[in-house]
Amino acid sequence: MSSYQISAFSQIYIFLFIPIVVSIIYWFSSSDLNVIERILSSAHGLIFFMASLFAVFISEYTETGDSSFSSFIFLFIIVLGVISVIYSFLKYPNSNLVHLLHFPNLICAFFIFFIGAMTIAHDWI
Repeated sequence: MSSYQISAFSQIYIFLFIPIVVSIIYWFSSSDLNVIERILSSAHGLIFFMASLFAVFISEYTETGDSSFSSFIFLFIIVLGVISVIYSFLKYPNSNLVHLLHFPNLICAFFIFFIGAMTIAHDWI
């Protein structure tokens, strides 16, 4: 990993903890669902994690001001994570209080998007 990638990851790694924990909570508390529904309703943390890793590792191959296909792939991965969050709202069988965990989850997703987009574009504020 280059020093740029290490620096970018140091900006984003703190936002990876909450989505992973929320996914683990959803996984263990949705035992009433079948396996496919359980995976889809608890995959959001893993998807956000993959989006952040994609942004860090693809930044080695992008340049400043480059609005390449990698930016669209990154956005697509983030949108998949948001779709998983919406799916978990619709399919989760237990108490609705667990959905309050999505507020910090979506805040972290926003920061992953924000920092990841700057990482890919090499254009930091």
